[in-house]
Amino acid sequence: MKVKFYLLRPDSKTETGLLASISYKNDRLRIGIDESINPKYWNVKTNRARTTPSFPQSPEFNLRLDKIKAGIEKCYHNYFNETAQPPTPQILKSLILKDVLDKQKKLSFLDFYDQFILLTASGSRITKKGGVVAPESAKQYRVALNNLKDYNPNLNYNDVTQDFYNDYMKFLNGRGLALNTIGDQIKKLKAVMNAALIAGHHRNEAFKSFTKPSEDAENVYLSDKELKEIEHLDLTSNPAYDRVRDLFLIGCYTGLRFSDYSRLATKHIKEGFITIEQKKTTDNVVIPVHSVVKKIIAKYNGNLPDAITGQKFNEYLKEVCKKVTSLKVNESKRRTKGGLKTITTLKKWEMVSSHTARRTFCTNQYLQGTPTLTVMKVSGHKTESAFLKYIKISPKEHAEKMKQLWDTRESKLMVV
Repeated sequence: MKVKFYLLRPDSKTETGLLASISYKNDRLRIGIDESINPKYWNVKTNRARTTPSFPQSPEFNLRLDKIKAGIEKCYHNYFNETAQPPTPQILKSLILKDVLDKQKKLSFLDFYDQFILLTASGSRITKKGGVVAPESAKQYRVALNNLKDYNPNLNYNDVTQDFYNDYMKFLNGRGLALNTIGDQIKKLKAVMNAALIAGHHRNEAFKSFTKPSEDAENVYLSDKELKEIEHLDLTSNPAYDRVRDLFLIGCYTGLRFSDYSRLATKHIKEGFITIEQKKTTDNVVIPVHSVVKKIIAKYNGNLPDAITGQKFNEYLKEVCKKVTSLKVNESKRRTKGGLKTITTLKKWEMVSSHTARRTFCTNQYLQGTPTLTVMKVSGHKTESAFLKYIKISPKEHAEKMKQLWDTRESKLMVV
């Protein structure tokens, strides 16, 4: 990064203020530093006060500028070391005002949370990898903030203690929220508290010990047989259902998230492979084009079916799956809601959603014996533990898979 000092009014005949111009990466920030000097004592080449008998205080003046420059650089590097990403100009300015110039206006917790949501919605928040935090996640942050306001409309940073955590968990359970929903609320609270800590609004680190409660979600996957039944449905009388079915099948045979398979285009397909940057992680994945996907592309004359909103997609998808006989079986869904274990009985078609496609791909590939590492590379999973959460098979299916492996091994031994 570069830090230079400039005169606010270079042509002034009297003292004028100084600006610090800070440039780094593709960003630039200019900020007043509360120092002033007569332009006749300023050296535009060195960006410092000239050494002259008529301005004997130049050594001390330049030393103050050097300290400000060092302070600005420290703010930048400390933030980068803590977050693995450069600060936005807005964040860097707030750090400089507080830590270097001692002028920062500190926001209350709820005001900072509001600002955090606005930054998210505007696409101004950056991930650790340099990608943009999905603006649509601002809606979930707003829901989480509303819960906090209902709990305590005057909540501030120092109130966020371990006792607060225990009491707030009871409050959220009292609202009948599912355990994973509560976990997401705690995750968002920690994200906002951490951002406020980095920005210098507080020094309360109690939130770092808060655990995010969670449980394995009992979600379904679709077998190859069920996928074939969906594929062979006659939906010509309802073009909207037809497109949703085809788009869902593309998800089931690529392992992509809805945010990716809904924007898949011919530009992503070349020489029998799909290459696309995942919206969530910004990582590229390469996927072979399955024969079913080839058929769908041919059906749309070399293109892919148009996408619709996620809400409408899930609504239509359930109507499509409702037509499949094998999906009319009962499924039990266990989860913790309001602190209580609950069991809900649903038809399997009712449990299918856009994200079922990704679980279906991972589970079917696992059952078919595709090496786990290979599936992970194609699906974009970073860790085996994260990948295994997508494997939605019953204990009996696990036993059948083991039996197949035993039979294969024994047959090889008999041949030898």
